[in-house]
Amino acid sequence: MPPASKPANKLVAFIIAVLFPWSGFLLAGCTEQKSTLESAKQSLALGKAHWKEAKLQFASALASAKKKNDSLTAARIHISLGKIALFESDYVKAFNDFSEALKLLKDRQNDFREDYLGALVGAAEAQTLRGLFRQARAALTEARGLADKWKPQAEILGDIELADARLAAKADNKRENAASFYEKALQAYEKSSTMDAEKKTEAWLESAHFYSSIPWKRQACIQAEGAIKSASGIVDEAARTELVRQANDIIQLNPTVSSQSNQAPSVPANAPIQVTPSIPAVPPQSAAVSHPTSIDVTTLQEEAELRRQQLEQIRRAQEYTREMGRIQDANFKRVTEELRRQSYPAGQSP
Repeated sequence: MPPASKPANKLVAFIIAVLFPWSGFLLAGCTEQKSTLESAKQSLALGKAHWKEAKLQFASALASAKKKNDSLTAARIHISLGKIALFESDYVKAFNDFSEALKLLKDRQNDFREDYLGALVGAAEAQTLRGLFRQARAALTEARGLADKWKPQAEILGDIELADARLAAKADNKRENAASFYEKALQAYEKSSTMDAEKKTEAWLESAHFYSSIPWKRQACIQAEGAIKSASGIVDEAARTELVRQANDIIQLNPTVSSQSNQAPSVPANAPIQVTPSIPAVPPQSAAVSHPTSIDVTTLQEEAELRRQQLEQIRRAQEYTREMGRIQDANFKRVTEELRRQSYPAGQSP
């Protein structure tokens, strides 16, 4: 989810730009329904004080869609209401809305793939925030399986990775995997040519907060610089300034391990920045230091811990691959034996 400190007007802009592409799916003949949805969008734009009115208008449009058996529009309204509920921290309602959207799209998921994947990701987000990690994992596993088959656009793939990162960050026994998921999400977002710049910047900033909390301070600075670079594409000056301010705050909190130097001055929004978006590998050897400072020692310890966790992730992946191979072999033998018994009843030989 976007940081809680994000101003309400930025949330409204985000919702209107990203969550409600009504023109893409409203039928031209449904003028009354379209008018109601446009009114709801206008109410959202007026600010949080008008969100209650907006939700009533969405509910009216939803009733109209269901009356006309327009399951697609109904599902998309549920998805949008679910996302509003996430912003309002009403995670139970959010999950219920996403679940209803999944039910409406179940028989048509192959025709409206990105809507179905969006509902799955939303349901996983809601369950993660409720602390229901196993249910969140099940939703994301289904989303990944469908994404492997459907090959959706890069932004959708990034959304799945970001949801997985948030789940891993909250589930204590999976926290070390969150870094890998954040990097995959950002790599997918960078491949998208149509993605909203503010949403992308928020993802960079969120990953910076995560690294800062571990703490991997050097990587936190790198991610914050990535947020500043991404923010250059944001049209809204107020939104861009606020996100750059938050990124600079992270850099200033970790001045001794800034990725640029041992000093970390504030970086202006339009400054060119060299960003290393992936988890750093083993750094190049530097000149020998006779008397390393405590800062040098801390940095080396962080890098050693990073390499250890990367190796642990590789080991777990290898174990998983071997286990899946054993399961597949066992299933193959079982199915083969069953087919043999069916083909040659008792007393007969092949």
